[in-house]
Amino acid sequence: MGFFDVYCQVSGISSFGFDLEGTLLIERGDKLSPLCPLVRGASNRLGGIDLIKADELLDRSFKALEKWIDEGRLVVDVPYEDLMSLSAYRARNAGLHGGNAGAIHGFEWLFSVLSYGTWNDAVSLRCGQHPVRACLAVPRMIDAAVETVAQGERPGWAALRKDRIDIAGVGALLDLAFDAGNEARDLHARVGEKLSDERHFRLSLARLARLRAFLSEHGGPRAPRTTQSDNDPAAAEACYRALGAYPSFRRAIAQVYPELYAERLARLDTLRDAQERGDARPYNPKDRYQGGDIVVHPRFGEGVVASDSHEGKVEIVFDSGSKKLVCA
Repeated sequence: MGFFDVYCQVSGISSFGFDLEGTLLIERGDKLSPLCPLVRGASNRLGGIDLIKADELLDRSFKALEKWIDEGRLVVDVPYEDLMSLSAYRARNAGLHGGNAGAIHGFEWLFSVLSYGTWNDAVSLRCGQHPVRACLAVPRMIDAAVETVAQGERPGWAALRKDRIDIAGVGALLDLAFDAGNEARDLHARVGEKLSDERHFRLSLARLARLRAFLSEHGGPRAPRTTQSDNDPAAAEACYRALGAYPSFRRAIAQVYPELYAERLARLDTLRDAQERGDARPYNPKDRYQGGDIVVHPRFGEGVVASDSHEGKVEIVFDSGSKKLVCA
């Protein structure tokens, strides 16, 4: 059957072969609220995160959530014994960590519980009566979202600009990351009081808050999407059409898909620039064309002329692919 491909819930691109970063979200109607800080590790290619690098914040955050599980505030609902508890999960998967069960972070278990829910279209973790689900993304796409908000001019992002975040107190950052009055906010306020490194805590809160602001602006996070196919470059092109107006996402896509960027996404840049200048002209089989011209075809839409017209033919690259058309 092969590995499964989980699509980045920020950008929609394939995460196959990349690390993942994610958080747990409490679903209350149409509102999603974070339950924990962002967690980063390796994609296990099954919808979870492995090899999570422990730090004081993540350790204390998980211990607080584990206490909620013991108290029945967080409910694990899966049919497999090896997913029912952290100890059972560690016993089953210790071999993947060289026999060191203690190297398996508790958040790895929780993300595995949620991956079960994704594959089976079920609620596998609840906070009270509210479903909990994972938001998984490629870290470079989160970086792009965070950078966009930190430098953005939109009124809704004003409190999250770099010059404002740098002077914000921990309480204000908690409100932005988790929502004022939210039980996860209060839990992490207590977690923060015990941390030895407040700077790392502040940076983590700011990153989560900026990601939330970006996703809120763009109607996200996207619903979990998975396939059994390998890498899907078409998703990167769709992401670029949706988010390419932001320089940070242009750079991120170029880094993640360098060949695709050079061959196809650069064409979208050309189209975008031509649209802004008003350079596009209708395709006419009686015209001649030069490489780089922008044309609009009644069936194929906008395209870029690949090379000068020759012997009554011209190659034009459209979203749907390259076409050789009649010309003068």
